[in-house]
Amino acid sequence: MNSAMIKLFLVLGLLATSCVAQAPTATPTPAPTAVPTPATPAPAPVATPTPAPAPAPLTPAPTPAPTASPTPAPSTAPSTAPTPAAASPPAPPTSPAGSPAAGPNADVPPSGNFAAGLDRVFVAGTAVSAALFAFVALA
Repeated sequence: MNSAMIKLFLVLGLLATSCVAQAPTATPTPAPTAVPTPATPAPAPVATPTPAPAPAPLTPAPTPAPTASPTPAPSTAPSTAPTPAAASPPAPPTSPAGSPAAGPNADVPPSGNFAAGLDRVFVAGTAVSAALFAFVALA
């Protein structure tokens, strides 16, 4: 490999590193929340009609004991949360350009996990070292 080939690979590596550093990342998906199902009101107990008084027999007939009908328990159906679209682009901001930010951290993107920060450090380190090596090799 000659010097021109090494320089070409360094420049291509620097270009690829800068493109990866500026590539948009996937937006974090919010955790699904369970929506409580509204409880259906229990129907009011219906009183059984009392029969009209019959003529009194010589021996009193036993009266039937009132039976309580069990009320059905409200069923809970499993709720399914809608899944967001997989590749939907972020919506442009709707606020006017001259309006102040919503809060002190409005322009700061939400922090990802530790691996995302570590990837950024590696990308930045690779870009800096490739740039320094290219300047030294070109000199």
